[in-house]
Amino acid sequence: DVITLPIPEPQFCAPYNGTTCSAYLQGRIVMHHTAESIQQRDTALNTQLEELVGRGLFSDAMGGDLCEDPARRMLCHMAFPDCHNQTIQALQVCRESCQAVKSVFCFRHLAELEDMKSTGKLSSNIGLLSLADCLTLPSKWNSSELCVESDHHGYSPSLVRDDCYVEKGRWYNGTVSVTKSGLTCQAWLEVSPQKHDRSPLIFPELVGAENFCRNPGGEESQPWCYTTDIQYRWEICDIDPC
Repeated sequence: DVITLPIPEPQFCAPYNGTTCSAYLQGRIVMHHTAESIQQRDTALNTQLEELVGRGLFSDAMGGDLCEDPARRMLCHMAFPDCHNQTIQALQVCRESCQAVKSVFCFRHLAELEDMKSTGKLSSNIGLLSLADCLTLPSKWNSSELCVESDHHGYSPSLVRDDCYVEKGRWYNGTVSVTKSGLTCQAWLEVSPQKHDRSPLIFPELVGAENFCRNPGGEESQPWCYTTDIQYRWEICDIDPC
């Protein structure tokens, strides 16, 4: 079970009215419980987040700007799951959202968390530690399963360009397929010669990307690609900023 905070019975659907997750859940219909108020769960989650911040897990040195927002969104959706009105059931986070946080955005942070946990420096009930079970979650691509995306993609139509890139170029949608030094880009669906886990199932900006330059997750400073040259794993592409 990826929800680390206990969920007492009975339960009902109602708008989220807390403060800790207001930036992500304000107005959403979430699962409520008569034996525990939103405020009580808010306090418990805020304590977890403060411990993560206090331990420096979201610091610049740890690449905090990449991990913090997806991590907060994920923990909020885990603590306050969306409510399916017809069945009064809590909707779990989608497998792909979980994998993106675990394998990409917060990979280093999770390793550090596990180390802190093993040495007794961190509480064992931190929600991020439960993300190892991503594969047990429902998939957004399975029409027979219901789940909630934690919306870590940061999409905005104004960021989509095909002739130049905006900000870090996460939503660059052009067809440049060679690197700055002229190396051919490897298709994103291929894992040879460069093995990787950047999948269109996790990053929607890679859907239909073929071997075009992209910046999945906004990890780098501009669009890039894996190369087909075994000696050079990846390289940025020669694309102008807008």
